[in-house]
Amino acid sequence: MKSIRIRGILTIICVIGFALSTQAQHTHEEEYQDDENIINVSSLNKTFHSLDVSDIQDGIDGDFYSGSSFGLRNLLYSAYPVLQPLRFNRVDGLFLGIENERMNYNKKDFLGIESIDLHGMIGYSVGQQNWQYAAGLEAALDDDKNILIGGELHNSTSTNDYWRLGRTENSITALSAGHDYYDYFNVEGYGAYVLIKAGNVMELGASYNADIYSSLDISSQYSVFGDAKNYRPNPAIDQDFDEINQESVTLGLTLNPGQSIKNSLFSSTLSVKAEIANLPSSVNDFLYNKYVAETKLQLKLNSSSIVQWRMLGSSITGDAPDFKKLALGGIGTMRATGYKHFTGNQMLLSNLEIEFGKSSNSNKHNWADLKHTSLSLFIDSGWTQSNSNLFTADSSPFDGFERFSFSNLSHNAGIGLGYEMVRFEVATPIAGAEGATTFWVRFNPTF
Repeated sequence: MKSIRIRGILTIICVIGFALSTQAQHTHEEEYQDDENIINVSSLNKTFHSLDVSDIQDGIDGDFYSGSSFGLRNLLYSAYPVLQPLRFNRVDGLFLGIENERMNYNKKDFLGIESIDLHGMIGYSVGQQNWQYAAGLEAALDDDKNILIGGELHNSTSTNDYWRLGRTENSITALSAGHDYYDYFNVEGYGAYVLIKAGNVMELGASYNADIYSSLDISSQYSVFGDAKNYRPNPAIDQDFDEINQESVTLGLTLNPGQSIKNSLFSSTLSVKAEIANLPSSVNDFLYNKYVAETKLQLKLNSSSIVQWRMLGSSITGDAPDFKKLALGGIGTMRATGYKHFTGNQMLLSNLEIEFGKSSNSNKHNWADLKHTSLSLFIDSGWTQSNSNLFTADSSPFDGFERFSFSNLSHNAGIGLGYEMVRFEVATPIAGAEGATTFWVRFNPTF
């Protein structure tokens, strides 16, 4: 009984710590361009000049994923290590560190030198028994701080799965129940980038990276309430390689990056990213290009309900290592299908949700309030294929999609009940590949 109490106290401390770490990432005052005037967040809520989708619903990782200038809205961020400085997972065990975020448009004043900022992270992995770090410099090239250039050295654990569920959420599920939904690798190297922001309308950027990726083994199977058997093996970065040298160029473009709602009925955002690793003059072990396009739509049905729809498509041309390949299934994608059940070099994903909440007059366009009690109906649809026509890196990423048919999709459907940042969901397969009725406890929206 004493052991259970100690474990429970440890869980509470870590959950609070993770939440504080997440909140600390959004301490700067973010600016928005609204017609002729620049206003800050504190005045934004008072004057109702605009509304972000993150103001409608809540999540424990909301500041990173939709409420900051450096989260998923920034497609270059994932070209660098993405894990937070306070975390728990099956590879690092407990990781304790401190961090000053990169790609921050607003904070630019180092030692009184305007337009210059240092960023970085340093921390210790109890499981791997090593120190990990990132160190970089960033400069704003214009007075409005809309053009950034920066560079970074790093040696840290990272993942490609941060888009499936929140970073803090994954640490909580790993620590409490032994369910770690990320796959990990170590990345050591450097990069340089440029970012350009045109108000709330558009953001584009480019990054050059030279990295050594290496496989990582499990170092911890600890969980407070779960079984050690819940932990999956951490897959190697490739079946034939445990270390990969890779140079790449990442290009990204996002329209309406803040998902700002300027229309009383409709909002949308579109992101396109290309990871170019087909660099013949490089020392790359793999030559490939990876393309991803994603759009998110929000439609107001009435003052208490909305439709949300995410559509994502991706292609890989050439020979990519296993950890870069596409996979669908499980949390954050198809909720009644096995984790990463579908794999291939082409992928389509659709997540459609109808959300019912309560009316709100606290924002300009009277969109529904989903931050309290809410009910959702959803359908997840997905498709992957291994297209042999894409095995050469100079192939067209669109080759093969013309043969796609809606009958190829597999579908899951379900219902969810949310209260503040906690969501309970039940999903079941209704067509296509085999699956199982699955119950989820979530701390973030699916997208």
